[in-house]
Amino acid sequence: MRDSGPVYLGFVEKVHGLRGGIVARLFTVGGDPDIPAGTRLTLSGVGDVTVRRSVPRDGLTALLATEEVRSREEAEALRGCEIFIDRDGVAGLDFFPLYGYLGLVLVSGGRRLLVVDIDPLPGNPLLVVETEDGKRFPVPMAMLPGSPEGDGEVEVDLPAGLEDL
Repeated sequence: MRDSGPVYLGFVEKVHGLRGGIVARLFTVGGDPDIPAGTRLTLSGVGDVTVRRSVPRDGLTALLATEEVRSREEAEALRGCEIFIDRDGVAGLDFFPLYGYLGLVLVSGGRRLLVVDIDPLPGNPLLVVETEDGKRFPVPMAMLPGSPEGDGEVEVDLPAGLEDL
């Protein structure tokens, strides 16, 4: 069962403009990384901020303006900060954070596979799963039927031999 703690969303890549805008590199699936105004995010080493405006840029990044950061100097201090969102806040997004899959259980052919790591390759992210006997192997995101919901288990039909590749 997945924990209810914060979900890693990405990091502050660089500063944009003079009024404290930041370019956030976001690890997401299922849509443009547009974060609704009013969404609370947590920045590592800084604390909570409230999104004032979000503009998706290229499917991988978003330009964010927050209520708390108002100058280029303040934004520059955020460069490299990790960005987290509370798991409850994920429901308000039109996309799903890739790292929200950690702790998810994939059920394929009666086998339970726990997602223990993420390889966020652009265009083809991989979930690293672990079998009940401790073997690990990657599963392409494209093999999942959609974003996880409910109790943290997803039925999938993985091809035979995938774990041996």
